[in-house]
Amino acid sequence: MSYSNCLLRALLVGGSLVCSYGAAAEELLQLAPGVWRVAGTNAAIGPANLGAIANTGIVATGEGLIVIDPGPTLARGQVIAGLAGSVSAEPVRWVIDSHAHPENVLANDAFPQAVVIASSAAADLMRARCTTCLQRLSDQIGEAATLGTTIRVPTRLAQDGEVMVLGKITLQFQVFDRAHTRGDLAVFLPATGILFTGGLANADRVPYLREAELSGWISALERLQRLPVQSVVPGHGGATDAAVLRRFAAYLTDLRQTCDADIAQRGDAASSGARLGLPGFRHWVEYVGQHPLNVAHAYREREDAQLMGEK
Repeated sequence: MSYSNCLLRALLVGGSLVCSYGAAAEELLQLAPGVWRVAGTNAAIGPANLGAIANTGIVATGEGLIVIDPGPTLARGQVIAGLAGSVSAEPVRWVIDSHAHPENVLANDAFPQAVVIASSAAADLMRARCTTCLQRLSDQIGEAATLGTTIRVPTRLAQDGEVMVLGKITLQFQVFDRAHTRGDLAVFLPATGILFTGGLANADRVPYLREAELSGWISALERLQRLPVQSVVPGHGGATDAAVLRRFAAYLTDLRQTCDADIAQRGDAASSGARLGLPGFRHWVEYVGQHPLNVAHAYREREDAQLMGEK
């Protein structure tokens, strides 16, 4: 592999491996023995970050590496492969896709010898739309950045509640039919208490609700909070303690309550996005651009739920 081709420059800084991909600088941070996080840029997809906005996990199993959410392009996947090789001599034998968004899964083919794992629903979504997603990503970050990127659909399907042993590491899968997207997958490592949430939680970043079911997402986070979690690698933002699940759930819960209260007062749906702010989250990344869209989505969902007599 040519590191110049995959835009890799690495050096040790204070015990963490720092690399660059495009104009963005990221860290390979060790969270526990044999467990690392590669940080994505906490921003919207654009030419500066080349789509590398999601966090990636690397887990050494003693018999091969697991890569969780490998990234948006072949080049980014090659960066991840280089970083993985810098901390372990084990080959990458498994790739786990948490959900079917391009920034998470389009780098699958950077690991041609690995088995790719996801939920059945996520695999179906990838078959249905990844061709369109790849073209859209190319339009966003430039055709040169997506050169060589091909779509590789998962072939091993994870079930909700499944306990899977890969090498010498035990993983627990939590799969949710309707939350952030269809078939969201969270990965829990019981030996270390580390939870990889995929798109189910962010740190200090407003989520996208376009594909979401708000109440289902809140329920998913409630379930994740019942796990004996010691630390969390969110989909976006820095790795942190388990309190990130509570903080992120608070955004969704406050959004639902705010919409419900406005509907009860016969508020105007058309202006809800502009009117219903959540000041406590104003400092989060993408609040200005994304929160009004989330309000509009949540408002429609809550109006429908109230018509059906649902909570």
